[in-house]
Order: sequence, then C-alpha cells, then structure tokens
Amino acid sequence: MPAPGQCLPRSGTALDGRGAGRRVADPRPARRFRSAGAQAHRRGGRMDRGRRPRLALFLRERLQCAAPRPFVRPLAGGALATGNARARLACPVPQTAPSSAVCIPTMRKRPLALAAIVLAVLGGSRRSGATNHEVQLDEVMAGCGHDQRIQFVELLFPRGQNRWGDCAELAFFDGNGMQTAVFPFPHDVPDDRLSEGNSALIATQAFADLPGAPRPDFIIPPAIGAPGGKVCFRGTHCFPIDICLSYGDFRGNTEGAGSPAPGLPLGGATSLQRFQRFEDPGLGDQNQFNSDFRLAAPAPRNDQGMAGLVVVRDGACHVEPSAPPCPDLGGLPGGAMAGDCGGPSCGNGVIDAGEECDDGNTVSGDCCSASCRFEPSGTPCTEDGDLCTIDRCNGAGTCEHAPCGGCLTCDPSAGCVARPAGGCKATVPGGASLMLTNAPADRKDRLSWHWAASAPTPKADFGDPLHSTDYQLCLYENGEQPAARLGATAPAGGICAGAPCWKATRAGFHYADKALTPDGLLSVRLKGAAAPAKSTIVVAGNGPRLRMPPFPVRTPLRVQLRKSDGNACWEASYSKVHLSRSGARLTAKSD
Repeated sequence: MPAPGQCLPRSGTALDGRGAGRRVADPRPARRFRSAGAQAHRRGGRMDRGRRPRLALFLRERLQCAAPRPFVRPLAGGALATGNARARLACPVPQTAPSSAVCIPTMRKRPLALAAIVLAVLGGSRRSGATNHEVQLDEVMAGCGHDQRIQFVELLFPRGQNRWGDCAELAFFDGNGMQTAVFPFPHDVPDDRLSEGNSALIATQAFADLPGAPRPDFIIPPAIGAPGGKVCFRGTHCFPIDICLSYGDFRGNTEGAGSPAPGLPLGGATSLQRFQRFEDPGLGDQNQFNSDFRLAAPAPRNDQGMAGLVVVRDGACHVEPSAPPCPDLGGLPGGAMAGDCGGPSCGNGVIDAGEECDDGNTVSGDCCSASCRFEPSGTPCTEDGDLCTIDRCNGAGTCEHAPCGGCLTCDPSAGCVARPAGGCKATVPGGASLMLTNAPADRKDRLSWHWAASAPTPKADFGDPLHSTDYQLCLYENGEQPAARLGATAPAGGICAGAPCWKATRAGFHYADKALTPDGLLSVRLKGAAAPAKSTIVVAGNGPRLRMPPFPVRTPLRVQLRKSDGNACWEASYSKVHLSRSGARLTAKSD
C-alpha cells in the first residue's frame, strides 16, 4: 500500500516526492470490494483494516491524475499558440509521474472520512454541476474597423465561480457549425471579490494593443467567426457545463439556445451584448439564450474592473474611457442615444456609446434606423437596380443584394419568380418516383423522391455541401401559371446529432438530420457515376416542417433539386399522379 500523498501508476510502482519508483504489492481484485463490504456489514458494520488495499484499488480507478495539456489546441482553421498547464491535484505529483498515475488520498484511521471519500467519488458527477454553472457569456466582438484580429469575449461570474484552470475552455465554431479552435484556460481568474458581476476579459493581442484598451485577463488567437458562428464556454473533465452564443447565419447546433442572435459585423465597432438578465448572479447553464443578446457599442471590462468603449475614429480603432451615466435621462432631447448628456449625437456619423450604427443621417430604410439602431434582418432597403437580386438588410447595418435563391428563378422582366429553373438534368423515362403524404396529423407527413440520371454525372457537379453548397428540393405546379408548392432546404455544413450533417462518399455525398431542421428533410443521397442511369439522387423528409401543400395538386408537376452555387440542377416531370382512396397519399412515376 503506498503512503498517503503518493501517486500509484497502474503498474503498481509507487512514486515518491523525488520521482523515484519502488514496487508495491498489487491490491487484490476490485471485484471483491463489494463482498468485503458485505462481510463487514455482517460483522456489525466494521470493516477489517486488512481490506483497505482493495479500497485503494477501487479509488485509483476514479481519481485520475490529469496529464499536462496544451494551452491552445490547434484544430481545423490553422495552428494556434501553445503552452502548458498542469491540473491541480489533491496530493503532490512529481513531474516524472506517468500520465496514468492516480492519487491515493490520506486515509489515516478514520472510517467516516474514508466513507465520505467514496461517496464523493461516486457522486462526483452530480456535485460537480455546481462548479462554474453560474458563469455567463456577456459580450463578444469579432472585429473592429474591418480588422478581424481585434476580438474579445467577456464572461460574467459571481464569487466562487472562477475555478477555470484546466477545468474549462472556450470553443469556437464557424457559420457551418464546424469547430475551428479551442482555448483551455491555463489558470483560474484571480479576482472574484464581488458577490456578483465579476468580469473576465479574454481577448486577442491585437485588441490588447489598442490605445486605451483594458488589459486582457487571457490572450487568445483570433478565432471568433464572423458574421456567423458560435462561441461556447464549457467544462472539461472537472464539471459539466456547456453555454453557447450562436449568431448570424449559423447553421449548426445551437445547444438549445434558440435561433441565432444577429450577425457580428466587422466594419465599425460593434459587439453582441447581453441585455436580458433576469437575475444576478447568473442564469445558470440551462437558461442562457441567443435572444438575450443584441448588437451594441463594445464595452469590454476586465477582472480588475478596468473598462472602456471601443470606437472607430479617423479610420482607426481605439478604446475610450467609459462615459459616466447621465444624471437625468429625462432631460435629453428625444433623439439622444449616447452617454453624452449635452444633447443628441445620433446622425453625426460617429458611433457613440448607446448607438449600434450611425450613417450620418436620421432616416430609416438604409439599414440604420432614425434612432441609430440596426434595422431588423429582412427589412427592405435601397435597391441596386438589378431585378434579379433581393435587397434586404442583414440585421447588422448592411443592405445586401442577394441573387434569387431557394425555389426562385430570375426573370429579366419580372425579377425573382417562383418558377422552375431552366437547363436542369433530366431523368431517364420513368426513372424518377415521387411519394407525398399529407396526413391529418402533420407529424405523419412524408416525402420521398428517387431520381436516376439520363446522362453521366460526375461527383464534381454536386459542389461542396460539406462547406458551402446548400441544396433545395422544390415542387412546382408547372401549368400555364407555374407556382412553387413546396420547398425544403438541406443547408451546407452544420452539425446534426453531434456529427457533421454532410459526409463525403466515394461517389458523392450523404446528408442526414434526424432533427429535421430547418424544413423537414431527413436524408439526401447524391451519387455520381460515369454511366447513364447509374447516377442517382434520393431525398426523404417527414414531419410538420415540410409544410406539405393540400391535395389535390394541379398537374403537370415538376420536381427539381437545386444547389445554391453554380447552375447545376436535377429534375423530373409528372403529367399523371395517383391519389389514395383517403386522399392523403400522392404517388407518381416520371414521364
């Protein structure tokens, strides 16, 4: 039996404080521990001291000494800076201890204390939920003045919730839900003097170099995605917690936090700030939502209470001291938004405190409202003169002119219209089947489409759905007045049930999403081939998100699978359809 405070590797060699090893007798098999306890019970609740080595073996399987881990782990997206940090242990561990070493705590001759250790080990996962579970994501900035190197994350935590060293990390994801970087915290946040509202500033070196910037508590590489992405604070081996902020056009798993927050712009100085806080300290890891955040002027604060406002002046980013609050906001003129108590500043072309944007006017309709707030995503904005673009605000102050997408087609005289695209690859005669079910209960709605090519289809025609190519299945009534009756999207990238939604195969790609987001598609299989009829496409979906059209539908029908980039698409026409006796199921074979 090793002495108290020693580490025991699985080989049975005890390590002393100098790292020297000596052989010790291997404890008896752990499977006999339970019978030993039963025998002790029969003796009146007292366990024979000779049984203690078995308990040591039982404990060593659970009290793992953590091996050194990298300061930043490089992942897809580029190598990151590295360093070392060692986990804290209840007993001293020599640097020469193997990674499989385990700590044998001091037991002395106290059966009650020994029993408490066993209960702590067995119930550790439940107890550990209280550690850091009140930490909040409070603010995220992805860039300033079009410089994406200037980034920061601010976390808010109450007293006693700063145990992050080697037990917590920040994880960063791109807009498709792919993890790009991880930052393990190398040590605890040193100061938690406030009962609530302590801040930790995690920022890039480029942010730290800004004139007037508060000193970051931790330095990270520039890993925050923009305009869409996700940032998560999560526990590692010490405690379970996973709180995330998703924003912009993020298409991955939002971790139950609802629809993404507005996108993070790189121009100007703008961050996502928490504005909903129903209790302090903390909301807890199960009650933080993306809707609690809105775009605002960045106001970073570090663990020592140093704070400021990030602004852009004369084309350069810097940090100004935080403005004191106005003593009487009611005395401000109606248009005032900033912390300047002297009068309104909205419309002066400078983003002041309290403003999300300032384009030099107080007129709405240009994506920056009359009160210097971002107009909501999807708000119509100034047209670019092209009939075949959709002119809408992106929710971050920019008017975007997106080409016709989804099931819309460009008509040079009418703009974007809900009609089939031209030039799609046809199926072999009778080579495409269609099945639609419109059940009384929407959860039982079903869609199935099988397609076989009439010409060779190389894999390259399918684009890159792993990263950038969205797919849209469109059903049209293709008579004298064509109309789109159903549209369902399989977005590029993303994470479905903990794994990438799209996977590459030898001949094509496979999409699977049991959550049926966003439009009810369950599976898309794309298989290319050099020989006609060997290339196939299979699409399946179910549930209320399909928004199944009412039956009957007008024939002829046309089904197209369209992709977001390039002109390739695949189609089949159906001049005749068959309805079941109940009228709930439609089946058809292509012409």
